[in-house]
Amino acid sequence: MKIFFTIICITVSLVCKGQSIKHLSNDIYKKQIDLWGVTDSLDYYNEKKILKLDRDKSKWNNYLDFSIQSDTIFFLQWWDIQGSSGLTIWNRKDTVCYYISSSSNNYKPIENRLFSDMELFTFSLISNWSIDKIMKYEKDSDDNIILPRLMNYMTRVIFNGRKYRIDCFRYRDFRIEGEDY
Repeated sequence: MKIFFTIICITVSLVCKGQSIKHLSNDIYKKQIDLWGVTDSLDYYNEKKILKLDRDKSKWNNYLDFSIQSDTIFFLQWWDIQGSSGLTIWNRKDTVCYYISSSSNNYKPIENRLFSDMELFTFSLISNWSIDKIMKYEKDSDDNIILPRLMNYMTRVIFNGRKYRIDCFRYRDFRIEGEDY
């Protein structure tokens, strides 16, 4: 009887978790459109739609250990003109990472992903929601980076019970010369 009760509790918990984040990706999309509009009317070049598609197809909520009762999760996404994209989702106890190649359309998490010092530094800036620092590093990099710079979309979702708050920000790649991360 205890096993049956445990299975029921786990099932109810998973269904409730799924229901409360059912519209999260769409709400993020709406927030991004409200903030930045649509850059191009052509669907294949609407990066916000592509980022939403990545969030939806990745099924990240099946892989990330998080609580809808009280947690903060972060999304860092990028998309390039060649059709590849990246998606990293994390909170204080877990991280899930995806690289979606335009040719593979693979939405399985990358296992045992090792992050560079610069990536970890960027995750720290985002986790602390250090917008001013990110803007400064981005501006300081304007003359230092020769290659095309990707636009990065960061999102913070703060869960409080069955409600959540969404904050979004975007920035171009930056590089910090001579700094230890």
